[in-house]
Amino acid sequence: MLKVIVERDEDAINPRDKGYQDNASTMVCFHGRHNLGDDDHGYEDPNAFEEYCRENKVLRLPLYLYDHSGITINTKGFSCPFDSGQVGYIYMTYEQVEKEFGDTTKSSLAKSLKLMEGEVKEYDFYLTGEVYGYRIVEVDEDGEETDELDACWGFIGEESFARSEGEASMKELQQVA
Repeated sequence: MLKVIVERDEDAINPRDKGYQDNASTMVCFHGRHNLGDDDHGYEDPNAFEEYCRENKVLRLPLYLYDHSGITINTKGFSCPFDSGQVGYIYMTYEQVEKEFGDTTKSSLAKSLKLMEGEVKEYDFYLTGEVYGYRIVEVDEDGEETDELDACWGFIGEESFARSEGEASMKELQQVA
């Protein structure tokens, strides 16, 4: 009998790493204890980033961190001023907006803001450990695992998505057998 087991991905890849995927935006963070955002954003300090923004057309959202028994990040802020605060920005230049959406109309700028919100949400899933994988295992009549037939990791966000992908893969394996 086959069984799908969904587990947290303990070795998840940071979605802001350049080698992992191409992000449309740049995440600029400055924090004393945590290495957050894009490693290679190129700004020595917040003043250098502010100067860049004054000299270039950018669309940006603030980034706030809540740091208490773990960390979480968003663009709206948190209600606890003691354990939270602004740590940087996520931004797109108008050139990046045009590359992504074909122009810099009001509609494309709105889409860019949504895209950046989505990238922050994805990064937050990573920071909070909400990255999953599945294993398809063969089990004996006692329910003991006897063999691992397939596995896939790196499902960021919903555990249910990793489960549905695992179940689909299990069905394929059953059809082949």
